[in-house]
Amino acid sequence: MGSRLSVKAKNTIKIALANDLDELRLSGCNIKSIPASEIKKWQNIRVLVLSENYIVRLPNKIDCLVSLEVLKIDSNELVGLPESLLDFKKLRILKLAYNKLTKLPGPLYRLGALERLNVFANPLPSEYLSTLIRQLQPITSLCSLNCGGVSLKSWPETLFEVQQLQELNIKRNQLTEIPDSISNLVNLKKLILSHNPIEVLPISVSKLNKLTRIECVECLFSDLHQYPFDQLKELRIVNFNSCKLTSFPFYLGYVTNLQVLDFGCNLITKLSHTIGYIGSSLKKLDVSQNQLTALPGELSMLDLNIDLDLQQNNLRSPFKENAHSNPQLFEAIIRFCRAWGPNCTIEKDAFTTAVKNVPGVFLLTAFDYINRPRISGGDIIEVSITETNPENPEDKRPPINRDSFLCAHTKDLKNGTYEINYVFKKSGTFEVEITCDSMQVRGSPFSIVVFDS
Repeated sequence: MGSRLSVKAKNTIKIALANDLDELRLSGCNIKSIPASEIKKWQNIRVLVLSENYIVRLPNKIDCLVSLEVLKIDSNELVGLPESLLDFKKLRILKLAYNKLTKLPGPLYRLGALERLNVFANPLPSEYLSTLIRQLQPITSLCSLNCGGVSLKSWPETLFEVQQLQELNIKRNQLTEIPDSISNLVNLKKLILSHNPIEVLPISVSKLNKLTRIECVECLFSDLHQYPFDQLKELRIVNFNSCKLTSFPFYLGYVTNLQVLDFGCNLITKLSHTIGYIGSSLKKLDVSQNQLTALPGELSMLDLNIDLDLQQNNLRSPFKENAHSNPQLFEAIIRFCRAWGPNCTIEKDAFTTAVKNVPGVFLLTAFDYINRPRISGGDIIEVSITETNPENPEDKRPPINRDSFLCAHTKDLKNGTYEINYVFKKSGTFEVEITCDSMQVRGSPFSIVVFDS
């Protein structure tokens, strides 16, 4: 395509200029380069979006865009930027993510109005990044820095001098610890640490008393039970999804402005009762894919309309009294619970007689505590056997080695039904118990006569 613009780009430009618009959005227009003659027509453009193209370089004449406040040129093929970029005295937002930049023009403090800088996923050397950040320190308007995905193995010390920062995104690096000097970032409101092999959350983070959001997805934290989250009174969003946590942070319950908690995909076995203390401010709670078997009664203190995700836990059905104290929350919880044995059924007359060494099969249909069909699997189905005296049905022998008399295999069909395949290895009269979550299913135990042929 050379310097020529695509038809889509030409049409977009034509419309913008004809209507004297101050925004020009050319995302995904298959642009490889921009003719200098074209840029001269954009002098009144305030917002320029060139994301998701194939641009390798910007023309030096770009400095004619004297009104430019927002430049988004992420997801391109940029290998360098012109020095004239530093002449944008009104530039507030510069997004350069997903390019091939190894350095930026400098010194960056010439961009005196800059508020947000995003260099995510560029191959910037660590030594250079420290220099770049030092150049940002004099820019008093700078509130957001995204330097994630640049393969950092240690924190640039100059970062903690940029005390005006309100948002810091340093995810997808190779950081193994958080230095105590992070507490110098006294104005920080948003901290993104996700996808770093960090094992310890230092107490210094709890001193960031303006923090409203912390995200640590896929870090290596294992124990935050006693972490002083209660010092972070302004917290609204907390995300520790896919870490290695074994317990729920006790002191999070004392942060009463929380709106979103995400602790999905961990190893948590118990929710602290303090979670109920958060009250009606909490709008979303995700503790899916953990190892929970029960829930604290204090959960009923949360907002009735909370977005609750408890999937893939081994939850037992809640006690009946919960249905009366908070029926709406009970309804939200019950759909994540395991099947309720006494409500589960097998096919009628499916398990009354059998023939020795002849395979048989029947379906078990699972229902929850309020007798609604289950729509997913994961329930614990077990089969046990007792041999009885046919002349005296009350004469039951102790439970026997099931495998010597009965070969039974349960197949989870993942839709709330279970296929039970069996073969009796001995003739006689037997009593077979089928349980779901250690509770007998409806009609169990079953009396079955096994014939020789």
